Amino acid sequence: MVWNQKVSLNSRLCKDGGKSMQTFNQYITGTIDWISVTFSLATVFGISNSMGLDNVVAALKIWFNLKGNPTIGKGKYSYEYSAIFDDGAIIYWGGTAQMGIHVQLHGKYLQNVKGMLDLLRKIVNVGGKITRIDIALDTTEVSCADDVYHAYERGELKTRATNVMRIQSLSGTTVYVGSRYSDRYLRIYDKGKQLKTGTIWTRIELEVKGLKANLYARVVVSEGFDAIPLLIRSFVDVPSVGWYYRATRVTNVQSGIPKVSRMRSTQEWLESVAIPCLVREMQSDEIFKMRALKMLACVLDNVEY
Repeated sequence: MVWNQKVSLNSRLCKDGGKSMQTFNQYITGTIDWISVTFSLATVFGISNSMGLDNVVAALKIWFNLKGNPTIGKGKYSYEYSAIFDDGAIIYWGGTAQMGIHVQLHGKYLQNVKGMLDLLRKIVNVGGKITRIDIALDTTEVSCADDVYHAYERGELKTRATNVMRIQSLSGTTVYVGSRYSDRYLRIYDKGKQLKTGTIWTRIELEVKGLKANLYARVVVSEGFDAIPLLIRSFVDVPSVGWYYRATRVTNVQSGIPKVSRMRSTQEWLESVAIPCLVREMQSDEIFKMRALKMLACVLDNVEY
């Protein structure tokens, strides 16, 4: 079945034989893919601004359970130094006392953390000021970023953002909503194709910066990963795209990345990915539909197109 029909916002059931929204929990997980946070030196780590970089790095390695020895280099954001760890964490140090320590935790690090929500709670509880947080929903239901862009073309995207862009590349289609320089910026893309898993895996990722980042982080700490669907759809909602509708309304959201398995055959790929995408394109573009039908007729009649 192709899920590209309008669905009532008040409906608790999907239009598929009465299936409950919870039927789709198996396809959807929530995650945090980026945290940028600034700490006050004295209140968090008990170290002073006059201490050397080695002592600072040692204190944060313990606090964040970082592995290995970092590469020490020049800093950014007016900090003098940086310490870059292979597991996806960066420490910036060497500014004024008011600047404190700035830490970036990338997806590579966060996906290996046991208890991602506990880490975020720990950061918030010690007074860390979060300046950026990326929250995401992953779905392994048949889905495509193009669906969202076509909904935008039909005027069905519900958002206050004025900028919507689609970029197509070898790593798949990515749809962007909002501005990279604003406090919220949404990306929808083919994570499976990006990581070359050979599976259906679409990510809806909201990048939040500034004062909103600190607010959103506290909401996630308070409500857990169930807050992520609501926070995402409060910025961009697409009721007419079934898989997006379900992903942004699911409850009891499991944390982490989805368990994906490679498709076993060409037929499985055709049935799960190619045919649903072909039908969606045919529904959204009448000229393409006629061309595709003609091509299929020629193939079935064994006639050159």
